[in-house]
Amino acid sequence: MLKLPVYLLVLLCFSLVFASCAPAVQPVYAKPLSGASLYADVVKYTAFENHRTASPGDIATSEWLASELNKAGFKAEVRSWKLKQFFLSGCDLKVDGASVESFPGWYPNAAPVTAALAVYDDGDTGNLKGKIAYAGPKYGAISNTGGIKLVEKIRDAGAVGLVVACHGTADNGLLVAANAEMKSTGPEYYQAALPIPVALVATNDDARLAAAAQAGKSASITVTGETREVTANNVVGILKGGDKWVIVTTPISGWFKCGGERGTGVALFLGLARWIGMNSHKYSYIFIGNSGHELAYVGSHFAPDEYLPAYNINKDNVACWFHLGASIACRSWQKDGANFKPLDVPNDAYFLAASSFVGVKGLYMGTGTYAGELVNIVKWGYTACGFFGSNYFFHTRMDTEQETSPALLEPVGDGLIKFFTALEAGK
Repeated sequence: MLKLPVYLLVLLCFSLVFASCAPAVQPVYAKPLSGASLYADVVKYTAFENHRTASPGDIATSEWLASELNKAGFKAEVRSWKLKQFFLSGCDLKVDGASVESFPGWYPNAAPVTAALAVYDDGDTGNLKGKIAYAGPKYGAISNTGGIKLVEKIRDAGAVGLVVACHGTADNGLLVAANAEMKSTGPEYYQAALPIPVALVATNDDARLAAAAQAGKSASITVTGETREVTANNVVGILKGGDKWVIVTTPISGWFKCGGERGTGVALFLGLARWIGMNSHKYSYIFIGNSGHELAYVGSHFAPDEYLPAYNINKDNVACWFHLGASIACRSWQKDGANFKPLDVPNDAYFLAASSFVGVKGLYMGTGTYAGELVNIVKWGYTACGFFGSNYFFHTRMDTEQETSPALLEPVGDGLIKFFTALEAGK
C-alpha cells in the first residue's frame, strides 16, 4: 500500500503524445527545470541514437548522466553489470519474393527459415505445422503483455517461424518494437533466443500479409547480428543530507532514439538533480538511472538488491520513491494519410494523482493502476509515486526529440519544484 499524504499521492502518467520540432536550446542551469533547459537535455539524449542496452549509445548516455550528476553536487558513478546481448545487423523478411520492413522479436532467434505462410487463429492451430505463422494485429502486443505465450503456442503447434503485426498504442500504423520478456520458469527470453525466428511488422502491412498467408505464399526470415557477453551501465548518484532518504529513478535504455519515451524522463531526472543541488535539503537523495528496460526491466533490480542496501536504505527510512517513467510531457499528433501533423497540445490520455501537478494541461487525475518499472517499486513495498505511459510513436523509429517541446516540459518541471518543495517542508 502507498502511504503518502494527499499532496504526495501516487503519480500515474499515461502519455500518448508527441511534440513539434523545436530548435536545440543550450541548457540554462540557473533554471534547471525550465522548459528550455529540459528540452536541451532531451535533444542531447536523443543525439546518442540507438539506446539499446549495452549499445554504444547506451554506454555514452550513462557516462553523460554520471558526469552531469557530479556537476550538480552529487557523488555519482556508473555501476556496470554483465549480460548476454544480441547486436543486430539486420532483419530481412521476404514474402512472395518482396521485402517487408521488419524488426526481430527479442531475444532474436537468428536461424534462417523459409516456408509457406499460414494464417494464425488461436482457436485452431492445426494448419501451422512446418509453416511460418502470420498473426495479425489482434495478437501483436508491444511490450510485456503475453508475446511469449503467443510464440510458444505457435512453436508447440509445429510452426517454424512467426511473422506478427505488432500494434502500437496509437493509429500511426508504423513498425513497433516489442520488449523482451522473461519466461515464467527462467530468465529467457530476454537473454536467450526465442524458440523460433520471429519478425515484427507494421500494422500498415497487415492487409497484404494476411492475403499472402491466406494464399500460402512463401516467406523467409533472416536475422543477422552477433551475440556477445558484455557489460551495461546503471548510474548511481548520492547527495547526503539527513537520515531520511528520497529515491529518484528513471530508465535510460530503449529500442531506438526514444526521445519521448525516455528522453523526457532523463531530462527531468537531471533537471531535478541540479535543482536539488542548488537548494537546501533535509533529506539524503539517491538518483538511479537504470539500463536494461527493454529487457524485462533487468537493470532496475540492482536498486533493491545492491544499491540501496549499500547505503542502509530501506522501507523504514525512505520518505518517497519518485519514478520518472515513460513518455512524460509528450504531444498529440494528427494522422494525415501517410504523414503526421504535430499538434501544440498535450495528449489526452495523460494521468496523474499528485496535487502539485494540478493545472498541467492534458493531465488527468487517476489512481489504481501501475505500469512499467513502477509496478515493481510498488511490489517492493516502498512509498512511491511516478510517471508511466506511452506516446504516439512509442517504440518506433519516429520517437525523437520532436515528440516534446520546452512549452510542454515547463509545467511538469514546475510541478516537480512544487512537489519537492512540499516534500522538503513536510507539508
